[in-house]
Amino acid sequence: RPPRSTPLYSSAASDVYKRQVYENAHHLIQIKLSPDEEFVVGTFITGFQLWKTGKNATMRATFALPHGIRNVSKKMNKSNNCVLSARNEYAIAGIRKHLYIWDVKSADLVKSLDAHFARIIDVQPLVIGPWNTVVTSSIDRTVKVWNINYIFEKVHHIDRHELQIDSVSLSTTKGIAVTVSRS
Repeated sequence: RPPRSTPLYSSAASDVYKRQVYENAHHLIQIKLSPDEEFVVGTFITGFQLWKTGKNATMRATFALPHGIRNVSKKMNKSNNCVLSARNEYAIAGIRKHLYIWDVKSADLVKSLDAHFARIIDVQPLVIGPWNTVVTSSIDRTVKVWNINYIFEKVHHIDRHELQIDSVSLSTTKGIAVTVSRS
């Protein structure tokens, strides 16, 4: 169906429009723009939805979670998110203590890993040069860096945190990572 625009707010100085780009069969919990702004990733109760941005955007994929697995909101206004790897080849999500990896082109689940001892709280992409990684943090008080190109390689983990890691923020230009814990 072609995109349509309807006025959401109008004044003499400006017009703000909401634009429906695609039909959506799922009730979305959250949406997020990919770091390269090429995709919009939507989270719904049994998976994730992916839309390509731009004028001639036609790609759309649905990444279904395995039977019986659901996205459950961990905190108010924050649910499990799905991030994209380098070159947007893979979609990666952390649900409960598992890491799920889908092929973006086929939308097939290609790998499921028992990643942490407790619930994964945050997943962030970390792509610098040849590095194609994601960083996960967990209630188990660890941060792990996963190599998506060689998912069977040993993972680098940072442990001995005193509290659970609630959030991870990464700066690829400054080469730093910041973690947040509640006291």
